[in-house]
Amino acid sequence: MKKLLFVLFISLNYCLYCQSKEKAYIAKKHFISIGYGYKLDTKWWKDEIEKINFDPPKTTNDLYLKYEYKLNKNIGIGLDLGFMNVNKDEFGIFAPLFETSAYTAKAIRILPSVNYHILNSLKFDPYINIEAGYYIMKTQLIHYYPDPNPLNSLGFLPSPLIREIIKKSKTNGFDFSAGIGMRYFFSKNFGIFGEAGINKSIFQTGLVVKF
Repeated sequence: MKKLLFVLFISLNYCLYCQSKEKAYIAKKHFISIGYGYKLDTKWWKDEIEKINFDPPKTTNDLYLKYEYKLNKNIGIGLDLGFMNVNKDEFGIFAPLFETSAYTAKAIRILPSVNYHILNSLKFDPYINIEAGYYIMKTQLIHYYPDPNPLNSLGFLPSPLIREIIKKSKTNGFDFSAGIGMRYFFSKNFGIFGEAGINKSIFQTGLVVKF
């Protein structure tokens, strides 16, 4: 009988301990993430760049700011902001030597999101997310060509090429994405995350804070 009471006592204390941990876990309802994405992979991004006769870039500079509010243990809602920037008009300190074309492309994604959290853990937080919202994209097509006035040449050197923006465009429309991700918290409030999916950056990673 004493052994049974001892086992029940230990079991009760363990349950109370787990419950207290669970309450501490539920208390953290707000999540803010800042991350970097590798190579945006969306149809509208590729289409707009192909319209100015360039192949989509192999890499893009994608920055993300994400907020999530947990409604319960498994479901969270939030807002994801994405900022994409590709500058193919960077020649450093040297201007192009021959006639050529270049371009720049920038985009903003505003995506309300719904996340489903698979595992309720203080350290590991795998999730599935769906996002739907709006995008805005701007592109510039730039042409470098020789100065037609020979008097502008620098002695025996040819004159610098003239830079002219020959086309600007702005598009916007419906946007969506879906993916899977994982957060790992190395302290009560701070951690790292990784995310991959369709119609978004092939891979994202960064820092996350919960409070």
